[in-house]
Amino acid sequence: METVRRYNYRMYPTRGQCETLSRLFGACQYAWNWYVRQRLADWNFNRSRSSYAELSAKFKEDDGQLPRRQASRLGRRRGSRDSPIREAIAGAPSIMGG
Repeated sequence: METVRRYNYRMYPTRGQCETLSRLFGACQYAWNWYVRQRLADWNFNRSRSSYAELSAKFKEDDGQLPRRQASRLGRRRGSRDSPIREAIAGAPSIMGG
């Protein structure tokens, strides 16, 4: 019989890390939902499935720009030129102490 071990980890992030994590998870959620919407739209209209490469190229064309409502939910500052996804990814290493 094989033993399976489980580990629990707990985090106590600072306020800045909480904000960065929130932005990162919000950006991930936005990207996932965008991909799902595109796949469903392609299937419903064309009865075809786009490949990951096609969707990735299309997503990069949009540059990850969020609608105003979602951008404000992610705490994006007005006038910021970087996309929220780029900002979240750029802030991710600081979470890990790097």
